[in-house]
Amino acid sequence: MGNRVNYVLSYLDVMIEEEESDIIRLELRRIRGENYFFRALAYFRLITLWGNVPHYEHVLDGNDDAYTLTQMPIAQFRDEIIEDLDSACNVLPLPEEIPDGDRGRASQVAAYGFRGKVKLYWASWKKYGWPEIEGFVQDDTEAQAYFADAAEDFNRVINDYGLAL
Repeated sequence: MGNRVNYVLSYLDVMIEEEESDIIRLELRRIRGENYFFRALAYFRLITLWGNVPHYEHVLDGNDDAYTLTQMPIAQFRDEIIEDLDSACNVLPLPEEIPDGDRGRASQVAAYGFRGKVKLYWASWKKYGWPEIEGFVQDDTEAQAYFADAAEDFNRVINDYGLAL
C-alpha cells in the first residue's frame, strides 16, 4: 500500500497547483489527506507487528529499489506517522461536511482518533517497554507526555464534534 500512496501523493500537489476549479482543488486536497491517513495506518500496522521496518516516501522503481531499503528506528516512524496524521487532520473534512454518499471515507475526526491511538500505543510502549525490539528504551517521562497528548486527541473527538453514539 505504501508505494501506491506515495505514487498518488507524488502527483497530487502538481494537480492541485494546476487545477483552476476551487471545488476540484478542495476534493484533491481531501484525497491527499486520505492518502496521508492511509499511509499512517499502513506504517502503524507494520511497526505494531514487526517494530523497525523499512521506510520510504518515494515511489519505488521496482524490486531492486525495494531491496536497497533499510530499517528505520521505530522512534522515527512514530514521528513520520504523526506527521502524516497532522497533515490529514488539516485537510480532511468535518463529519457534517461529508455528503451522505461518501459516508465511510476518512474524516478529520477519524484522523484525530487514530492519531490519539498512535500516541497511546507509543506511551504504553515507552512506559512498559518493548523487549522484542533491540535498543528500545523505556522512558516514563516521555510516556506521560504521550499519554497526555493522546488524551487531548481523544477529548477532541469526544467533545468537539457533536457526535452521538
